[in-house]
Amino acid sequence: MCSIKLVAQESALLVIDVQSNFLREDSPMHVELSSISTFFEGINGLEYQFSQKDSTLVFYVVNEWHAPIKNWMTGNVSKAGEAGVELDDRLLLCSDQLYSKSKGDALSNSALKEALMERQIEQVVVVGLFAEGCVRKTVKSLVRHGYKVIVPSSAIASKNEKKKEKALRQLEAHSPFVKVIWE
Repeated sequence: MCSIKLVAQESALLVIDVQSNFLREDSPMHVELSSISTFFEGINGLEYQFSQKDSTLVFYVVNEWHAPIKNWMTGNVSKAGEAGVELDDRLLLCSDQLYSKSKGDALSNSALKEALMERQIEQVVVVGLFAEGCVRKTVKSLVRHGYKVIVPSSAIASKNEKKKEKALRQLEAHSPFVKVIWE
């Protein structure tokens, strides 16, 4: 189980795109499934850790695309309102803080950005998928907005392990405000 020593007084957990359609082998757009049990142990361990402090500091983000061509090209894996776009039922789900996005960067949702500012969050622990996509874009955006970011590798998924490692190494090199915890 993943556990993180929270450095900043006000830390939040951001769970990105852990949606059923991305975690099914028959999906046209799915993550590497060989280490999925470790992935969920990591995320659920962090959800539990944060919920013991304050469950309102756990934020869930889902990808919902509204663009017909993008939906068609990906087999509707993130089409707003379609089955499988919901959060995966293996998540602990310890808060009702749910935000949607249609871009890679979770902070493209202004309500999420506002919620983090209202709670005076200083540090964000980012988990979810895809390392080379939405995780990477969100982490870079968080740094641009002045947050310290922790990325626990065991709670990140990708199309394959090589892409995951490359994306996490790039994030680590991107800024001194990004800490990847290799597990």
